[in-house]
Amino acid sequence: MAANNYNGIVDPNGSIHVGSDSLFTVLTADNFNNLNNQFTGPSLITGNVGIGGKGNYSMSDGTVDGDFYMNSFGTFSMSGPAKITGHLHGHTNYSGFDGVDQTSTLANALADAQAVSLAASNLAGTSNYQVTAGSFHQGGDINISSPANNVTISGIMNNPFNQPIVLSINQVNLSNGNFTLAGNANTTFILNITGKFTINNSNLLLTGGLQASHVLFNLLGSNTTSFNLQQGTQATGVFLAVNRNVDLSGGKIFGRLVTNQLTITSGGQVISQ
Repeated sequence: MAANNYNGIVDPNGSIHVGSDSLFTVLTADNFNNLNNQFTGPSLITGNVGIGGKGNYSMSDGTVDGDFYMNSFGTFSMSGPAKITGHLHGHTNYSGFDGVDQTSTLANALADAQAVSLAASNLAGTSNYQVTAGSFHQGGDINISSPANNVTISGIMNNPFNQPIVLSINQVNLSNGNFTLAGNANTTFILNITGKFTINNSNLLLTGGLQASHVLFNLLGSNTTSFNLQQGTQATGVFLAVNRNVDLSGGKIFGRLVTNQLTITSGGQVISQ
């Protein structure tokens, strides 16, 4: 894909194209565990959850406030105060499910997410942005260890044709500060991140009217590449980590998440936007 060809990645309104993945707030390709840490309160997902591939699902506390789609291969387990408020679609081996096979629904959604991730990964970094706080260069890191080195990247308001801002990032490591993306309702960001993505006691913020649906965090690499959102963490956008395992140890995502495997503990949340 040419660097200036965004067909299949960005919709005409500037939002990230999610295709049939639009059905889900959380979609996994392998295994999913929602195991609550009893000392920090229940975890929460608002919106539909899909467990694709041959993934397993285990939930001992917390709430899925939406429908639940389960493959026909993995194991399903709920215990304690855990609850799912919506309809249970799929799996024929467990009481409460409708028994209607969801293989195609889940596979198509995962294929759409994988296609967008692959296409986005082939885009070259652009120059239609300004670093208005801290420091950043294409292919570099975002390392923030105190508010003194917070980073803000702003879209240029006279961006021709509202072309997406594409950032190539090695790794993101936030331990005590904020990484902010600034734009307006028409701005689109695509961030291709090849290394670790770890946030603790920090925030990844959108300002100026920039919408969660217009920001793609494309997390490349395998399930051995870390993606950790820990306590005191807030991150907003569309997160495609189709080959990574994600750990929300108290962290909160506002938007959408596709991952290989997800573990939510300590009151972690994924909130549909």
